Amino acid sequence: MTTGLEEAPGEMAASIAGWFRALADETRIRLMMQLKHHGEMSVGALGAALGLSGPSASKQLAILRTARIVRTRREGTTVYYSIRDQSIVQVCEIVCGTLMEDHRRILRGIENASLQPKAETQEKIT
Repeated sequence: MTTGLEEAPGEMAASIAGWFRALADETRIRLMMQLKHHGEMSVGALGAALGLSGPSASKQLAILRTARIVRTRREGTTVYYSIRDQSIVQVCEIVCGTLMEDHRRILRGIENASLQPKAETQEKIT
């Protein structure tokens, strides 16, 4: 399977970096989560779901649109957004799954550490 990296490594690397830069924002990730769960949504609905003003939601969505992560459809004066390519969802799920597993391991480590008696406590008991 060819990835295209062999053909234009500098150009492709720049595109990949731009794509990740567009996703490197909590608000944009939350917008993507809304679109993943609800499919196509209007700017107003997305803004309301996240507690954003229309202009603020539009600004963040424009960054995702420029990076070709989302697409738009206009119906009258309403603009609807949807995820352009579902492979972005797969990438996000892989990253989120990895981070969630890391978080669980950290929590288990904290829980295990809190269940083990401290060395000082053990010395006082003996």
